[in-house]
Amino acid sequence: MNAVKSGTTVADIMVRKVKTISQETTVNQAARLFAAYSIRHLVVRDAENSVIGVFSERDLMKHTIHCLSHNKLPGTSSVVETVAKSPVTVGPEMSVTKAAEILATRKIGCL
Repeated sequence: MNAVKSGTTVADIMVRKVKTISQETTVNQAARLFAAYSIRHLVVRDAENSVIGVFSERDLMKHTIHCLSHNKLPGTSSVVETVAKSPVTVGPEMSVTKAAEILATRKIGCL
């Protein structure tokens, strides 16, 4: 892991072109996107194109374990049934140190 220079902000390191999916996207489709783009998070949008959550590899794993433990076929339901709603967001001017504290405190993988 690279050291971060003092004064580095979220704007300095954030991904600007995030991948988004609709709330109707299936868990299988999302898993394929994770593999195709080597990413771990997808922003989920509703019919009005508003952000409603973030679907993560962790969500995929929880979904798969839940389905398998209940003798259900994993992956066929939509991501909206599993997605983490109300994603945590921060402004681009926030220091990366503060952003890292939020990630650690909330035990989340992205902002």
